Amino acid sequence: MGKCLLITRPDHDDVTFYLSKWGEKIMDEAKENDFKILDLNGSKANRATFESYNSKNQVNFIIFNGHGDGSTVTGYRNEPLVQQGVNDTTLRSRIVYSISCSSASGLGKSAVASGATAYVGYTDDFVFFIDTNSSATPLNDSMARIFLNHSQTLTSNLLKGATVGHAHGRARGELERAFRASLTQDPSISRYLWWDYLNFVAIGDIDAKL
Repeated sequence: MGKCLLITRPDHDDVTFYLSKWGEKIMDEAKENDFKILDLNGSKANRATFESYNSKNQVNFIIFNGHGDGSTVTGYRNEPLVQQGVNDTTLRSRIVYSISCSSASGLGKSAVASGATAYVGYTDDFVFFIDTNSSATPLNDSMARIFLNHSQTLTSNLLKGATVGHAHGRARGELERAFRASLTQDPSISRYLWWDYLNFVAIGDIDAKL
């Protein structure tokens, strides 16, 4: 049986619109690697639809794009999708990557304790900048690319069969390279790249593969 990716792509504000568009690149690569794709785009990124799609399919990999905090990841118009101690068991036997603020600090730990295979995310705010001149075409935004390339590195490696630990290490290396380059090219963003680097973690079975 083929592997399955479930990805949430709310698009109700600037941040989620950017992440939604960058999520298209992830889906393209997932197709190339023969994954079934469950795309919860726009208003479909709600809790009822997430839980339905997740329970009715043998999902291997979940990617959350959206806002969050220490205990929650949200979807369209910030509706909570998964909450610590409420429905984190829905992540059982899944590898999860949450591109949202802070969720790895609480939700990630509780999800792994409740049976999630692994959880990759951020223990504090995930920061990225955009070039307002490219705001209508996020994939052409060179500023956003500096901050988001590590996400592509992580997901690409996972989709190609790397372990969680290897994929996370490669992605963390991408962030470190971006930080070091920024020291001479654009020091104004250096501390934010370093912040993301420090807060980017992998929890759970880091030897697991999709």
